[in-house]
Amino acid sequence: KKTSLISFIGPHISFQMFPIVSLLLCQKELGEYKEKNGHCNVPTKYKDNSALGRWVTSMRSDYKHNKLNREKIVRLESLGFQWKIFP
Repeated sequence: KKTSLISFIGPHISFQMFPIVSLLLCQKELGEYKEKNGHCNVPTKYKDNSALGRWVTSMRSDYKHNKLNREKIVRLESLGFQWKIFP
């Protein structure tokens, strides 16, 4: 089983202290997820990479509450990220 880079680094650094690191790592892993699954709708409790699932859920919540900057929105949308997965 492949070890997630997010999971490996996560306990060792604070993504709040290094937000660009968080974005780049998660974007990379989200791209890999999309390549494998054909979409970016990572379940919150994704068993293969729980950190990625939590991050995706967090991004949707931040977007809903207008807490994401334009750069993050553009980067995620460039991957085909959907902000609402339920009608």
